[in-house]
Amino acid sequence: MRFVAYVAALAAALVASSIGNASAQVAFSTDRIEPGPSFDSGWRCTDNSRQRLPIQHKLGAAPRFFTAYFAPSADSSQVFPLNWSWSRAHSGNPVTIEITTENLYLHIHDGDPLHGVWDAGSATWQRYNRGCFRVFMQK
Repeated sequence: MRFVAYVAALAAALVASSIGNASAQVAFSTDRIEPGPSFDSGWRCTDNSRQRLPIQHKLGAAPRFFTAYFAPSADSSQVFPLNWSWSRAHSGNPVTIEITTENLYLHIHDGDPLHGVWDAGSATWQRYNRGCFRVFMQK
């Protein structure tokens, strides 16, 4: 709940500043907020062959929060947050994200793109058969 309170206060501050209310103040304390993620997998590169890609986190429990990203390469010059698949032929994998008390598994379906990205400017899909995933978790 501490993280949720922090995010809510941060959102309120952003809203206040975006509507031009510079005098608006949001008071919250950061002394009870756990700094940073409990787990950072680093970039794990793979391809679109059928697999159950394990990422061992050893948190001892399912995380309260997690965020997963895809990048075409580990240099992270271009990063895309993972959203649930829209279409297997386009946005592709992972088909399923499974989390246990010790591991996170990315279930990759072979033959479909490892991940796909829609570019509204050019009205095209960019499909990647190789790339990297990174996962952050908060216990």
